[in-house]
Amino acid sequence: MAKTPTKVAAKTASIPTPAPASVKAPAKRVTGVKQPAPPLPVKPTSKAPASKKKPAVAAVVQPPAPEPVVRKAAAPRRKPIAAPAAPISFQEEVALRAYYLGEARRAKGLPGDEHHDWIEAERQIQSEAQPKAKTRNR
Repeated sequence: MAKTPTKVAAKTASIPTPAPASVKAPAKRVTGVKQPAPPLPVKPTSKAPASKKKPAVAAVVQPPAPEPVVRKAAAPRRKPIAAPAAPISFQEEVALRAYYLGEARRAKGLPGDEHHDWIEAERQIQSEAQPKAKTRNR
């Protein structure tokens, strides 16, 4: 039994046919990816003698280097101003003076103790704080 042409045509209609070889599909373009630039050809600066021709070779040219960034000279730094020292209390001043009196006494090998150093320091500080009386020259 022979097949009828209508059945054969129905079978071939459902099969996709490939595109002809002369028709190319457009290339897919990728977005978001930066493609490198193609190298630029460079012409040779000197010509070879006519008798000895060499095949032309395209040289790859590097893009020019970016220009250096010029920065302005920094302004000279100012020294920070020191905060005013807090006033020293009388007791702290006496303690410091007594310490130095005791050190000087021990360095000289003199007898004494911390209590006497404290009393001497108080006496010295109080005498410095009192205004000096003016004396008349006669």
